[in-house]
Amino acid sequence: MQAQRFSTDGHGTGRTSDRVEIEDYSIGGGIVKAAGTDEGVRSKYAVPDVRDNFTSEPSLVTFDATGTIMELTSGVGTFYREVLMEGTDFNARLPRPSVFGESFFKAYASQCEKDGCFGAETGMGEEEWWRQVVFETYAGVEELDNEEGLRHELGEGLGEHCFRKLYDEVFAGGDGWQVKEGAQDFLEEVKGWKKEGVKVGVISNFDSRLSGILSDLGVSGYFDFVLTSGEVGSNKPSPEIFSRAMDEAGVADPSLCVHVGDSLSKDVSGARGAGWHPIFIPNDVSSTVSSPHSNIAGDGDGEGYTQVGDLWGVLGVFGREKRGRVIVTTRPVMEEGNDAFAEWDYDGKD
Repeated sequence: MQAQRFSTDGHGTGRTSDRVEIEDYSIGGGIVKAAGTDEGVRSKYAVPDVRDNFTSEPSLVTFDATGTIMELTSGVGTFYREVLMEGTDFNARLPRPSVFGESFFKAYASQCEKDGCFGAETGMGEEEWWRQVVFETYAGVEELDNEEGLRHELGEGLGEHCFRKLYDEVFAGGDGWQVKEGAQDFLEEVKGWKKEGVKVGVISNFDSRLSGILSDLGVSGYFDFVLTSGEVGSNKPSPEIFSRAMDEAGVADPSLCVHVGDSLSKDVSGARGAGWHPIFIPNDVSSTVSSPHSNIAGDGDGEGYTQVGDLWGVLGVFGREKRGRVIVTTRPVMEEGNDAFAEWDYDGKD
């Protein structure tokens, strides 16, 4: 393969600085030379030998759902505001969506602390769990007090109307969720794994509606199983949900299991704690190569994981990358390239 030349500051951010040359950009290669010199060293951003971590093809590959395979079609505050506005026949003056969003995240965090796993741990049940979140979200929007009679209406039936709309419709299917850019094309490539006997599943901190959502989005058929924390009664990063996935797949050796996700604290830490190999896909620039919270494996005290730029990079880890595809990006391209990967340590911070 011909050498690729590009300008980089050594952090994969795309800022112009010293020019480096990748002499060998194949799996197992990764020798970098400074332009104009004959001395080559192994770059910490270059592609390491996949055999350092995987002695064979995986037997089980699982994916996180939210932020990895699918995403909201709009901000959560927008949905809460629109549903309430519709419930008042558009006769109320309501604050901006971000106010509802801030109140939602406070209510969600509070409910998680009181009755985690969507009520499974306490016997509350997920529907009542989410009812509490919806009512607390609206209760936390102080500006609603400015609309005469609105608080009374929320307590007399409007609140339940909003809950049913949000729970049964908006966040239960394609109205509120969409497949992430490129995810479905990627999953088409994953079919090759399934044909070879590799089990493919979903492990998500979600409730029982997830299977229906994935079906509504047209991607459920790509997975052998879907496990949610609400159904299992255990949230990532607890090892229980990963152990349950191995049981579902009939895989006994955790070293043959791979989990892909976008959270260091949940996906990376959870998979590593279960003896799996985590593959991390950062959803923001601060979590990529230049992050102070990520170090090359072996350089720190954290837990090793593999970081890739997008879902397609997962295929590159195993030499299955698709060449010649169109890249759509609104953020700096990582130094490794579109289908390469790097080894990192996790120090417990997102």
